[in-house]
Amino acid sequence: MGLVLRSRADFCHGSKIKPLEGGVFKFVDVDPLFVQKVAGRPEDRLPFVGKFHIFLMGQRRVALSGRFDFDHSDQEKLEDMTMNEIIRAMEERRSIRKFKPDMPKKADLDQIIEAGLYAASAKGKQSAIIVAVTNRELRDKISVDNCRIGGWDKDFDPFYGAPAILIVLADKTWANRVYDGSLVMGNMMLAAHSLGLGSIWINRAREEFETEEYKKLLSNWGIKGEWEGIGHCAVGYRDGELPQPAPRKPGRVFYVE
Repeated sequence: MGLVLRSRADFCHGSKIKPLEGGVFKFVDVDPLFVQKVAGRPEDRLPFVGKFHIFLMGQRRVALSGRFDFDHSDQEKLEDMTMNEIIRAMEERRSIRKFKPDMPKKADLDQIIEAGLYAASAKGKQSAIIVAVTNRELRDKISVDNCRIGGWDKDFDPFYGAPAILIVLADKTWANRVYDGSLVMGNMMLAAHSLGLGSIWINRAREEFETEEYKKLLSNWGIKGEWEGIGHCAVGYRDGELPQPAPRKPGRVFYVE
């Protein structure tokens, strides 16, 4: 599998660089999310060009090898560019309220879920879990129940047609459960956007999983313990243009120097 890798920023996250002979480098433990993001990017946007081949694909990491020309004088520019891409995703992500019925690729859903699992958590407890619902029948049942809890007309879909629902729950005995679960939700929505998918946070997971019916579902899925629903991350391909952001409200930042 050939790949043009145009920036060290696209694989430096968690990677290790091993120099070989003749100016050839080997990169191991490369985050595949960065590999996917760089494909098809215009070369003139980035200062580095390297042709690589993926020679090992693991469950979560890939390894690349090839010739890489890197100008260390551009290091500061590269670091700025990398940070700007992260911030750009934060600024461009929007809540999507119209989805196509097509199911996202499982590999994309796996990357979104992994991003959620890497969210910060209070005291590092990682108290939140994710239930990925791609079964159409179950997805529609949750939609009906969510609609009923929300008080809408019965033909309204609170998930706006999104085919995949990633439900975040957190340990009910942990005081910081809502904060932990919310960070997981945020990470997953950003990851979805970075992969060209739409997402939206839908509430009422708490009310659903307070019922005996949904507690039984958790038990049937092999999930033991007491859990509080934090939110549903509805994911899919957006149907239409990306919404424009509303102007940011002024007066929300206070510097104390």
